[in-house]
Amino acid sequence: MVDQLTARDKISIVVYAGAAGSVLDPTRGDRHSVIDAALDNLHAGGSTAGGEGLRLAYTLPNAISRATRSIA
Repeated sequence: MVDQLTARDKISIVVYAGAAGSVLDPTRGDRHSVIDAALDNLHAGGSTAGGEGLRLAYTLPNAISRATRSIA
């Protein structure tokens, strides 16, 4: 899926195991190696802070614009 992203796309990754945190700040979709590296560093563990993670996920796009947001 990462290979299908283009410079027009923006992606951010947040985690919420134990506490919420940003793994990848807003990044252009054509930076495939940066995105792949962030994904490769993810691992499961700990409890979840789902609400805090969702709040963080919605704040990151505001750094770019108030365009359409997609959270997977």
